[in-house]
Amino acid sequence: MRLLVFAHRAEAQTFLKQANYRSLESKSYPIYKNADSYLIISGEGIFNALECTIATLSKFEDISVVYNFGVAGALDDQSEIDSIVEVRTCYAIINEVVEFKSFTASSKSKLDCITSSSRALDKEKASKLSPFANIVDRELWAIAKASSNFSLDFRAFKLISDEPYKEESKASICEVIKDKAEYYSDKLYKEYLNIIDQPIVESKFVIEEYKDLYFTISQYRSYSTLMTQLLTKYDSEEDILKLVEVDKIITLDILPKQRTSILLEKLREILTPFNSKLQSQLDQVLSPLHEARVKTTLSKNLEIDQFKISATIQNEVELKKIARALTNLDYQAYRSLMRGNVDV
Repeated sequence: MRLLVFAHRAEAQTFLKQANYRSLESKSYPIYKNADSYLIISGEGIFNALECTIATLSKFEDISVVYNFGVAGALDDQSEIDSIVEVRTCYAIINEVVEFKSFTASSKSKLDCITSSSRALDKEKASKLSPFANIVDRELWAIAKASSNFSLDFRAFKLISDEPYKEESKASICEVIKDKAEYYSDKLYKEYLNIIDQPIVESKFVIEEYKDLYFTISQYRSYSTLMTQLLTKYDSEEDILKLVEVDKIITLDILPKQRTSILLEKLREILTPFNSKLQSQLDQVLSPLHEARVKTTLSKNLEIDQFKISATIQNEVELKKIARALTNLDYQAYRSLMRGNVDV
């Protein structure tokens, strides 16, 4: 079994969505398991990573190798923004004191990483770290130390999110990383599949030439499924894209991922016009709940007329708002739609 260590859930989100992990009971930190690996979310920082990794390795004796995936900052020009690099040796600096002990991975990489107990956000901090390594992170040294304690090999793959050695003042990189978390997690997951010799095999579509769209892994799979089905009715992908007016979609002043969502919805409308019309009318009937920030979950494929609701209530005002929304919901109209009375 492998152990995959992440500092933040956002970095692991694609792994958790795509790799069939199930949550294991844990009082101190999130831990998951699938058929061939464990996955933990350690939290940021050296001591969090050390404690969680040691606790996991102590509990599960079937772990044979440890992997660390996450973001890192470049300390020189040996790596590029958005690239994924494998780490050779990791060092640590804790409270401005460099640790004597270093750890070397089972890797052919020539890039080293220094783990810092404080964030490196500008050129001044980066200049102090660059004599030791090419990139900087917050956890790897601790994960490597824990692996060494159990005589296990470790490997680390870092996505370069920023370049502090170029920043004159402290950059607000944390917000940038948060905004791009899903994109980073997708890239790391694809790298992981290549590492374990299970690369994602994807057909090449014309849509890949549209750089104003961004597909997550799940969105691309949805596009592939929809397009494959539509190509049984239409002559070419180009014809279908013209039909949904993709050239207009890519000019919308929204995020690339949101443009992709609109494209997928239009493809669904072409493939199953009745279901799309039904969904639109259901959204209208359920709008009082949505306006009150109540999440509604319909049955798969709209097969039965029940639905689930969930909401977060923090005060009495929100409670009353949700109560009004439930009162204003036209449930008979909902049931009528679900039983086929759709205006087409």
